[in-house]
Amino acid sequence: MKKEFLGSLRIASILLLAGVIMQALLVGIYHLIGLSLHFHGIILSFLGILAIIFVLYRNKWQFHGFYNGKKKERLPQKLSAILIVLGIIFLILAPFIF
Repeated sequence: MKKEFLGSLRIASILLLAGVIMQALLVGIYHLIGLSLHFHGIILSFLGILAIIFVLYRNKWQFHGFYNGKKKERLPQKLSAILIVLGIIFLILAPFIF
């Protein structure tokens, strides 16, 4: 029970902290090139970031944690590619959504 809680806390912390940091960097980059994000663009870009972080977590970071169960599997390669492409598309489209 304790290991599941720590694993869930770790996942939530990684997604939230990495997502917020990457979102702040992304907004700064958009600002430097003269683009601004409105509410819907911020949400769309955050979803793109979360998709990319999710792929990173499931394919790399989950193997360096507390959980040592049998369900540690990488995402299928096709699903990983779809999520990464979708995340990049969201990041590209975010400044143009009003």
